[in-house]
Amino acid sequence: METVNVHPEQGRTGPIYLSPQGRVTERFTRVSADQIFYEFAVEDAAYYSQSWRAEMTLTASKDQIYEFACHEGNYAMSGILAGARTAESR
Repeated sequence: METVNVHPEQGRTGPIYLSPQGRVTERFTRVSADQIFYEFAVEDAAYYSQSWRAEMTLTASKDQIYEFACHEGNYAMSGILAGARTAESR
């Protein structure tokens, strides 16, 4: 799979350093019933003097997986919602 036109603000922990001409090529390979081998290569002459790559093994978990939502850990949410409900009732 190839990815192009990545917006720099899409990074989870900071900007993604990839120009509009940059390209990320990803490959997912099933290596066993509970493992996938993930690898990617980055090519972008605007930021890097040569292409670079990384790889890792993704192993299935026996644990239950829960959805992460942006409101989790937001302890102000109950106050925000209570204020909104009060405003609606007026």
